[in-house]
Amino acid sequence: VAVARLLRGEAEEDWPGAVFFEQEESRGVRTARFAYWQRLQGAGDYWRSLGLDWDGSDVLFDMQADPGQLKNLAGSPAYRD
Repeated sequence: VAVARLLRGEAEEDWPGAVFFEQEESRGVRTARFAYWQRLQGAGDYWRSLGLDWDGSDVLFDMQADPGQLKNLAGSPAYRD
């Protein structure tokens, strides 16, 4: 898949439905609806310094309902499956 075509707005039918990523302090997966990742040890200090709802556990955001990624749904029973 050529990213340049996507940037020009040309649809790619074979573009994956999910993107997996890994960076220094986290790893996760992003779909059109959800963003989920695991933060590695020590990464929560930054989030807590901003007063955001993160206790060091996994992170799940509903990107349609919460595009600003402010409410962590990972601990919610409605999203366990």
